[in-house]
Amino acid sequence: AVIRAGQERFPLSKRDIAGIAGQVLLDIRKAVADQQLMSAEYGQALASLAIKTKNVGISAISLADMAVLARPVLKELGIDPSPADMTRIGEGLLAYLPVMQADMEKLAHMDFSPPKLAAVAPPVPKRQVSWRDLFKAWLQSTGGVLETDGFGVSQNRQGPYTVSIAEFEEHISRNPPNEVTIADARRYVAWLEQDSGKAPRTQQGRLTCLKNLLKIGVQRGLVNSNPFAELTIKTPAGLEDQRGYRSFTKEELIAIFKTLKQERLLHYRLVPYILLATGCRLSEATQIRTTDLKQTDSGVWFIDWKHEPTAPLPMLLKTKAKNNRCCPMHPLLVKVGLPKHRSETDARIFPDAPASTAFSQWFKDKLIKLNIYERKKTVLHSIRGSARDLWREAGMPQDYRNAMTGHQSKEVGERHYGKGLMAMPDVVNKELVKVNISWIH
Repeated sequence: AVIRAGQERFPLSKRDIAGIAGQVLLDIRKAVADQQLMSAEYGQALASLAIKTKNVGISAISLADMAVLARPVLKELGIDPSPADMTRIGEGLLAYLPVMQADMEKLAHMDFSPPKLAAVAPPVPKRQVSWRDLFKAWLQSTGGVLETDGFGVSQNRQGPYTVSIAEFEEHISRNPPNEVTIADARRYVAWLEQDSGKAPRTQQGRLTCLKNLLKIGVQRGLVNSNPFAELTIKTPAGLEDQRGYRSFTKEELIAIFKTLKQERLLHYRLVPYILLATGCRLSEATQIRTTDLKQTDSGVWFIDWKHEPTAPLPMLLKTKAKNNRCCPMHPLLVKVGLPKHRSETDARIFPDAPASTAFSQWFKDKLIKLNIYERKKTVLHSIRGSARDLWREAGMPQDYRNAMTGHQSKEVGERHYGKGLMAMPDVVNKELVKVNISWIH
């Protein structure tokens, strides 16, 4: 027995069964009283029952066969009953037939007073709003799916929401969202903090997902309350002092890149060079297309990072078009051969690069073998910090550093007037070439 809302199922109670059976007979009585034809769905259900009666005889008609009359009501409520519940609905119809007969006799004698069946049968069950319904409402509130519509949230950002829902249902409650209590929400927080094994930041992310879904549900009248609204994850004492990745030392970088030269796969061999020379994010490096490699009139090679979510080969940047930038290539990138992958035919330079999580795990394994790994301190993202430190040591001004990574200037005039340094690879390159990282190669 189920009420299906999206892909989720909730149990039908005895009262639900009675309400469905009663509604079927009340709809029939109303059609007779108003001298109106039944809906097409009822007509199809009656025709189906009549055909089966003609073929097998009235004595062979089962309770489940009778329940076919409830199909229109079930469809309207979004209910997908099991075979067992179809039998139970048939039993309900049979139990209400004497009351229905008496109501029909009243009509025959021109008695249009409220039918007794309306007082006997409970109301039909309400369609339960599901987590999937709330997820859909959240997607609509964001404007759409980035890869499809060109705006909204990316598919990657949707993942944590589905994971949070699955975790909550597995460990806390399978009740529909409107029946989730504050006690359920507190138990979820306790499970995240004590049993999930996830970092506090990840825990807070999971909680925020459910908090956002219920917030949208309340705003749109889909649920009555948001039991997650006032809850948060406690950060253990001292953890804030330990947060943040550290940059690699010069000696560590030399050791890392020495071992990377032995890698057979192009993405493992070349992507770390891109990270160090440009300070970009891993996802930005692995998405680079052959047509993104360009050269200015003066001969400066640069990577044209441009947010294009709906392109045949999408380019997704973290802060969308705000991250658009023409990032000059450090001479080291030219030396290791990145410009050689330039082509007029649009293709990924690293088509076989693994997802970010797998790529980071591969790098972690390298650090462990080199005895450089420090938990939550030295990771692949540490290369980004190393790049910025190298720029600072070389005296590169902050605006130029921001132009390399796509960070916005704090100055309003720099942000809103003129094309800015992010569109001037020749100018930025004059500062970039001052950064000496020849010792890497």
